[in-house]
Amino acid sequence: MNFKIPVIHNSKCSRQRHATSRSTTLLAVASLALAACGSSTSSSATKTTAQSGIAYFKGKTITFIAPDAPGGQDDAIMRIAAAGMGKYLHCNVKVSNVPQGNTMPGQDEAAASSPNGLTIGYLNLGSDLDAKLKGKPGVNFNIDAVKFLGSTPAPLNVMVSSPSSPYKTIEDVLNSTSTVNILEPTSGSATFSIGILIAAYKANAKIVTGYANAAALVQGLIRGDGPVTDTAEKVLISAISSGKALPILQMGPADTNPASPIHNQLKNVPTLQQLYKKLPPKTASGKQTLQALITYRTVPQQWLFVPSKTPASVVATLQAAMKATFTGSTATKQLEKQGLTIGYVSGKVGLKDVKLMQSAIPIIEKFQKG
Repeated sequence: MNFKIPVIHNSKCSRQRHATSRSTTLLAVASLALAACGSSTSSSATKTTAQSGIAYFKGKTITFIAPDAPGGQDDAIMRIAAAGMGKYLHCNVKVSNVPQGNTMPGQDEAAASSPNGLTIGYLNLGSDLDAKLKGKPGVNFNIDAVKFLGSTPAPLNVMVSSPSSPYKTIEDVLNSTSTVNILEPTSGSATFSIGILIAAYKANAKIVTGYANAAALVQGLIRGDGPVTDTAEKVLISAISSGKALPILQMGPADTNPASPIHNQLKNVPTLQQLYKKLPPKTASGKQTLQALITYRTVPQQWLFVPSKTPASVVATLQAAMKATFTGSTATKQLEKQGLTIGYVSGKVGLKDVKLMQSAIPIIEKFQKG
């Protein structure tokens, strides 16, 4: 299933464009360097090929299009990527924010740019899926066709409760006889996921939206607007560490990295998969839908990408630059400081992971339509 929903937008962002040859080479043919890995080509020849790829970028300017406002999670990841990759490629970098339209206009702009490796976009699958399921305008390009550079691991989203509320575990929320208010942003993957969780368990809960960011959500939780919220940024980690928020459910895979600043606080908090095993939904459709949600939440939702016709050798060089950046100590420290997941997921598995996410869509759509 492809997301090809029309959208009309007016972006005034300017970016430097450089003409280069257009190639229809598929991503599977990553580059001469990667093809050589399975042959008898020497390591020195491979190194020479990599150096030639870097030579293409040297002195040029790459524009990273962050599809939201400065200061957000997407913007932070793009700026970390821009700084590290620019250093690796010996080129100039700039970050251009396109904050309107819940990240979609920014994604469209990057996908429509010249396929020369000099404009890098940020694919936000959570927002795209949320828009599709609600029948709203979404991205205006074929997600399956773009070239994936890589991702950080699946986002760490944690449901938390106020320590002063009666909800000390996720079971308390799902089994509550009184209505539980769950604070969420207006839209996005977190809001979408909580809605599916409530529906799968037929829980007595409702989503209260309108919170602009993670800070506003946590403030609402502390203020008593609702006993439960779901987000995962620096402000939430601070709230958990200070005892103002009690984690009760990991919406994605378990954080198994001991270097993560939140690892110890979450090691005894159940994941969706563990919740399913301990307390499965009562209906067959609920079970099937929750399994689809687990699939959706365990693969990365945000990917750096370039347009579909970007030459394979350029894609391979950018993938190497992103890997070097996100496995390096500088980016790791910056991600930790922001409360974001650390590490690198290869762009070579990007399409596979996107297909896994898309496989969940028909199941969820059918469940929502009842």
